[in-house]
Amino acid sequence: MTQAARTYPAREQYIGVVASDYNRWRLSSPLRRFMWRREFSLLERIVREQMAPDATILDAPTGTGRFIPLLRDLGHRTTGVDISLDMLKMKPIQPGESRGSRVRADCETLPFADGAFDYVVSMRFLGHLPPEARVNVLVEFKRVARKGMIVGFPVVHSLTKLKFVAGNLRYRLTKGRPRCWWPATPRSLPGELAGARLKIVHAARLLGPFSQIVFLHLTRGDNCEHSAKSVGRQAKLVSA
Repeated sequence: MTQAARTYPAREQYIGVVASDYNRWRLSSPLRRFMWRREFSLLERIVREQMAPDATILDAPTGTGRFIPLLRDLGHRTTGVDISLDMLKMKPIQPGESRGSRVRADCETLPFADGAFDYVVSMRFLGHLPPEARVNVLVEFKRVARKGMIVGFPVVHSLTKLKFVAGNLRYRLTKGRPRCWWPATPRSLPGELAGARLKIVHAARLLGPFSQIVFLHLTRGDNCEHSAKSVGRQAKLVSA
């Protein structure tokens, strides 16, 4: 992996005020609150339909641990991992949750044995990774997950390209620097998944054809030339 891929900004940005304000920012407007609720709804539906009972799950990166109570309430044993100690400190340990269920570690080099978990869940992470780093992280997820993974994969296509470009321009104008967000395209996605030797089992979009995020249930495979099936009723969610 190149040095540029290893030093993407998300490795260091979720500390201090950014970490302490993360949940508040995610809930700071009606639109963001809607996104939050619908994200939970779609994840719950996928987990109920795709996972066997009492699965072991690695939430990577877990951030403030917001999905851990949901996964636990659905009957699964969940461990959260994050590179940011500040993010791990934001959410107090829940009743019935051991302190060992939160681990500080880098998703590129997870400190777990091969097949240590049934599944990896990764919701708001892959867009922060340059493609080379993303493939390496997916390979690492596959190494520790015996049955597969559920990931939120950023994909920009013809209907969402204008929104993506406008978002980048707004970010540059307000922050004074380019936004470090690397979505795939419908053309590049199969290559990335093939590079990680993963295939799509199911897919669901956050806002139908207008979404920039696709939830993918991935399993091991020699190629990715498999059509994705919808997960239940098409979820009409706002794009992340």
